[in-house]
Amino acid sequence: MVTKARRALADINRTHDPRPAARALDALVMQPIRALLGDARWVLLSPDGDLNLIPFEALVDEQNRYLIERFAFTYLTSGRDLVRLLEHAPPKASALIIGHPEFGAGHASAPAKGPDADRRGAP
Repeated sequence: MVTKARRALADINRTHDPRPAARALDALVMQPIRALLGDARWVLLSPDGDLNLIPFEALVDEQNRYLIERFAFTYLTSGRDLVRLLEHAPPKASALIIGHPEFGAGHASAPAKGPDADRRGAP
């Protein structure tokens, strides 16, 4: 879905409407969490893998609106960037933090083995 959305969004000749591909990707990655966002207008993202190549602002919601019409996105290089943000501006409200969501079977590589299998970095 990421490849289809990237191709559709990169079509400078606009030979195809990018909304169907942008909508299909939104249905997989944003729609499952949209209700959890509530009235939030600012979304901090740390996308992984090919999702780093997608401008989330260009995804299309169920009402056929681009997400930029509702949300402001800030891209983080990792979840550790949140710590730096908190040092400069403590949150004024609660936060919803979702890590390592499972979007579907068959997309993940084989699980790591050993006592530190759930860690991405060194202790």
